[in-house]
Amino acid sequence: MKLRLPKLFVCASVVAMSLVEVMPAGAASAWPDAYSRRDYQLGMTLSAFKTTPFPDQQEWPGAFPVCSDDPRVESNYQLKDVQLTDAWSKAGVLKCRFFYNSKYSEYSGAGVVLGDINSRTEFYFYPPEPGAEPVLFQITSLGPSSKFSEIVGLYGEVLGPPTKVSTKQVQNRLGAVFSNQIVEYHNASSTIELSQYGETLKIFRVEYWLRSVLSRLNKAVKTHTKSKAKKL
Repeated sequence: MKLRLPKLFVCASVVAMSLVEVMPAGAASAWPDAYSRRDYQLGMTLSAFKTTPFPDQQEWPGAFPVCSDDPRVESNYQLKDVQLTDAWSKAGVLKCRFFYNSKYSEYSGAGVVLGDINSRTEFYFYPPEPGAEPVLFQITSLGPSSKFSEIVGLYGEVLGPPTKVSTKQVQNRLGAVFSNQIVEYHNASSTIELSQYGETLKIFRVEYWLRSVLSRLNKAVKTHTKSKAKKL
């Protein structure tokens, strides 16, 4: 399903009607029901991702993707956020983010609008099988926790009641405990998870997963970890 969250100044009924659109070009037929974040559907190939027109030109004119296999990532500190963890990098994951040329930098970070939020968004790719082109298996978007309830409401307008709602206790550096609300949507191939608190109590996180490809990656990472453990 194609999920598009437009600007909130549009009335709620129009918002809900405009969220579901035709599947974008380059969408993978192996996962026709996979969720989308704007024009980027889980399961689309890396090449399709790179040729998909950036949807928020008004906010970030001329935005372009940079991925972790780009030689510029190692040599330019402005692109350090595109670097991967060691485990995912060795497994063959690619991470992409959008940048644009601003008056301050050649590589200023560009987000992807979520509702009315200029959301920092990262895209992750991995081959669904050996030798295959990497496909989009994870999307991560961040925003201010103060907007969490509003975003949850928009997803409800599009997808209806969530598959699951739960809470998990989180603790800050001072030891104070907070209830982190987690809202989930599931279909046959993919998952959307909205967490009230992400990296910090001030940031919410929205994650999309293509479960079969994520499972394959987790198995590869586990195998690599066991191999390292044998050398202790």
